[in-house]
Amino acid sequence: IFKQGPDLPVATGESFQYTLVITNGGPDQVITTTVTDVLPDGLVYESYSSLGASCSSADLKTIVCPLDAPLDSGAIVQIFLNVRADNSGLLTNQASVTGTLLDPYLDNNASQFATSVGDADLTITKLAPIAVDAGDPITYTLIVTNNGPGLAEGVQIVDNLPPNLTNVLPYPAVPCNLDGGVVTCARK
Repeated sequence: IFKQGPDLPVATGESFQYTLVITNGGPDQVITTTVTDVLPDGLVYESYSSLGASCSSADLKTIVCPLDAPLDSGAIVQIFLNVRADNSGLLTNQASVTGTLLDPYLDNNASQFATSVGDADLTITKLAPIAVDAGDPITYTLIVTNNGPGLAEGVQIVDNLPPNLTNVLPYPAVPCNLDGGVVTCARK
């Protein structure tokens, strides 16, 4: 069995998919094959799709998928499990496969995948000179960092400037609006 999941971090509350690939390395046909996937705390089973297995879960944690037919030597069945991430952290999920024949290669009967789950963790730093002479230009630099693990979308920065500044020009590379002494910048 081989298990694959999302390459990028997943946001808390987001649904995503695991792919399970079950292969009979032979040399014999396996009459009865069952895949079991026990989800870790923080993941909840939603649904599945497969052209060669029927999956069910009584508790939304333990997913049992008996294959629909005997698995010939060299045959492959794929199972797609849809789950939802309810907790953040590095969540490691393992699936295993068992069959009715004695399997001399037990080390390939389980596969796990670690998924990073969490929301965006944004920080902002404002840089400016310590002092400036009256009438001289001053530049404020705002640095926004996403410490992850989730993606940050619809980020908006609001900067209240000192009241005695004149000729304020927002940086043109990021869409910003100036309203009185308030600069609002948004990035999609």
